[in-house]
Amino acid sequence: MERTRTYDSDLTDAQWEIIEPLLPLIKEPGRVPKHPRRNIVDAILYVVRTGCSWRQLPVDFPPWQTVYWQFKQWEERQVTERIVDLLREEVRLAEGRDPVAGLRGVAVG
Repeated sequence: MERTRTYDSDLTDAQWEIIEPLLPLIKEPGRVPKHPRRNIVDAILYVVRTGCSWRQLPVDFPPWQTVYWQFKQWEERQVTERIVDLLREEVRLAEGRDPVAGLRGVAVG
């Protein structure tokens, strides 16, 4: 069931087109997900943006247990970190900058 996009933290269609292919594939054969992945991502972003606890997710999101379980799965597989790294590289390239942020050639210590 698709929910109405009502929160500032919800992804736009353009943002979802970028994020969706970066998510791990759903294992085949397997159970068909009950909740659309976009709703799961929107719920995670809501928690991050508002700072609310998982249990305080509004009722128009999937159950908090489902959202939290998926978040933990992605965190264990470092999905979030990979998405952030790829998006950062794309932004830096679009700005004409080196895609890898950091101090290259600078001695540390």
